[in-house]
Amino acid sequence: MDFVTAWKAVSIALTGAFGILGLLKDYKDKVTQKVTLWGKISLTGIILSTVLGVAAQLKESSDGSAKALEMAKKSDLTLREIGRVLFPLSEPTISANFDVMCPENEKVGMFCKERSDAYWKNIGNEKTESANKIFAHWPGNHPVKFMLQMDFYVTSKYHDPPYGFPYEGDWHLESDSSLTDKPTRLGIGVDKYNGVEFGIANQKPSKIGGTGSFLSITDFAGSTVIFRLIGDDNNFLKLTDFELTFKNGQTVRCEGPFQQYNEPPQREYIYTFPTKEN
Repeated sequence: MDFVTAWKAVSIALTGAFGILGLLKDYKDKVTQKVTLWGKISLTGIILSTVLGVAAQLKESSDGSAKALEMAKKSDLTLREIGRVLFPLSEPTISANFDVMCPENEKVGMFCKERSDAYWKNIGNEKTESANKIFAHWPGNHPVKFMLQMDFYVTSKYHDPPYGFPYEGDWHLESDSSLTDKPTRLGIGVDKYNGVEFGIANQKPSKIGGTGSFLSITDFAGSTVIFRLIGDDNNFLKLTDFELTFKNGQTVRCEGPFQQYNEPPQREYIYTFPTKEN
């Protein structure tokens, strides 16, 4: 028998005992009508045993609530682990879009003008320009290559400038794209405001690594990603959105806002995913 159960039993027994005492002894003096000593003892005992009983009941209710809360937490954890098994990060592909910051310098500005002119000139023309022609005046290095790294951390604690961070997070992706890929995953577009956009589409990672603690779609909630552009020829690109697509058809998409840091020879962005509650 635990302490609370014993406490309740004792309080019930005391209440009964003091009630019987009140029946056996005179509660009031027949002459003065004042409460007798036995009456005071009986009344005090009944009050005390009642208080003990109420306290025991409250303690039991509190313990029950704590146990229910603990069980709910365990159930949530179990469901989360089941979800991690059901939605693994299998065979990801990476898509990302960048604004080309045309006013960055004269070379970039000339590329933007050339692409914009070509876009409006070719409207209604079914003939598609080759990738080599599209990137002929690319303001970065040639041959055109694009390298990026993505490091995901299971918490948002990596929220300061990332320099000095470990270069492999809990889940690490690397991607290399070039015009020589068949088919190439690189592309250039022009929006309705004549803004020029650069993008990669459905690129398979060249490397996947990490600590092993980032395993599932469910792990993105509350996590932080560092998106790193490799190379000193990409300072005219600004990340606008990225998307990961997995074998099971699920996608994870992010449109920012991103924290941006510049440190040659690379540009880095940080984004923290909202938690479930958000």
